[in-house]
Amino acid sequence: MPAEEKEKVQALNNGIHFLILTQPVKYNGGGGHLESISCRRTRLGAPDASGRRRPEEIPGTEFEITADFAVEALASRPEEELR
Repeated sequence: MPAEEKEKVQALNNGIHFLILTQPVKYNGGGGHLESISCRRTRLGAPDASGRRRPEEIPGTEFEITADFAVEALASRPEEELR
């Protein structure tokens, strides 16, 4: 997700870790509780008709991250009722 440099620095200073070219593939846990996230490394493929290079999963690069909370962000601003 695009961000200004000051936003990246602020996130790093707050303990945020960035995993570049990494795709979550499964949330693991039970009873409504998250325990970990299974991930796979990706690489940028050939440009498509629009010039965008889409990520391609790299087989054999699976790993898990221990986690008890996850946020999927699909927009640049939270919905009004979440503010």
